[in-house]
Amino acid sequence: MRSDRVAAAAVALLAVAARLHGQDAPSSITPATEVRSIEFRFDSTRTLGEETLREQIALTERGGMVGIRKFFGFLPFLAPVGVHLFDPLELQRDVIRLRNLYRQSGFLEADVSYDVRYDAKPDLIDVAYVIREGPPLLTRSIVYAGADRASLAVPRDAADEWTRLTRSEREAVGRLGQVELQGIAARAGRWFRIHGYPFATAVAEASVDTAANRADVAVAISQGPRVRIRGFEVSGNEAVPANHLTRQLPLAAGDWYDAAELEEGRQQLVQLDIVRLALVDVPREGVNDSGAVVELEVTENPPNLVNGSVGFVSDGGLTSEVEWVNRSFLGGVRTLTVGAVAQTGFLALEDQA
Repeated sequence: MRSDRVAAAAVALLAVAARLHGQDAPSSITPATEVRSIEFRFDSTRTLGEETLREQIALTERGGMVGIRKFFGFLPFLAPVGVHLFDPLELQRDVIRLRNLYRQSGFLEADVSYDVRYDAKPDLIDVAYVIREGPPLLTRSIVYAGADRASLAVPRDAADEWTRLTRSEREAVGRLGQVELQGIAARAGRWFRIHGYPFATAVAEASVDTAANRADVAVAISQGPRVRIRGFEVSGNEAVPANHLTRQLPLAAGDWYDAAELEEGRQQLVQLDIVRLALVDVPREGVNDSGAVVELEVTENPPNLVNGSVGFVSDGGLTSEVEWVNRSFLGGVRTLTVGAVAQTGFLALEDQA
């Protein structure tokens, strides 16, 4: 009953809007009323793309060329018309979702409303979301500190690189939304993980001055221990020796831990024919004063593969081809391929010279 009252109130609001625009009254909207079109109107600035906005709304539209799409609906490259029912309650929810999106994107004063035009004869309605973004929230400052506001222990051999990162972050300040805030934290945490800290994490929080539309960002970084690689433990390998796999990695025992280098090495491993999947991890229990053990887990493809095909060649007639692939030639990561082709000459269209 409560939902019915809410729906009735929503339709009443639509009716008021319809009278203001001199159109058919939405009081005659039926459960079969469909959405003919959806558009986004902006009072001034337009920052977020239409594709991003459409991801937030539940209402869908019929689109154009409905008659052609229905007549040629059997063609796979034509989008089906489908059913696009109008729901006044969903319209209200769409407005709320769009407002939340803009606030999360750094537009604290954003306002979203709607404009509807109802055509009673075909029982179709056109929906427009009217958006006023307002001024964006801008980053005023960024401060980095350790966990519990302790000072950061930046390695001396990487101090210049850390300075360049923080300077670039401060110089690139602009609109601050949730995505941008998370990006600031992610880049700080990643910097430490590629400079010897396998367990480094970062969290960013913003203190907002609503009167000035400015935000001060504080990044808290939990560094964890800085470690060198003590060694590698390989599992899952059957055809390939462990040392053949670890030497594909750009790091060796004694090097500082570097998450980016290990990821690059993992990607190089999965490009080998013998390796189907490769995972790299540094368990906390494997870390001590002498360094960290990197665990490399691989899933191998079958070492031997046989392919065969039968076809027709104009000058060779019926032709067959067989290919044998050894993905771990001589027990390593090299690949050996042997192929043979047999042409019978049967039904050949051209005489072979």
